[in-house]
Amino acid sequence: MALNNATTATQAFAHAYKLSPTYGGVKLGYAEVLTRSGDPQDNLLGGRLLRELLQSNRT
Repeated sequence: MALNNATTATQAFAHAYKLSPTYGGVKLGYAEVLTRSGDPQDNLLGGRLLRELLQSNRT
């Protein structure tokens, strides 16, 4: 995380995700900070992003 600051990391990944929502690296990083959040809504969104990544990587 950015200097161990969860809020800064979440904001940075949210911005990156808005700019490039289909890029797997951004989606994975954003999902990681969201699933570590204490906010249940963040956790749900992080889980949804992880499921999307799994679906898109199935071969």
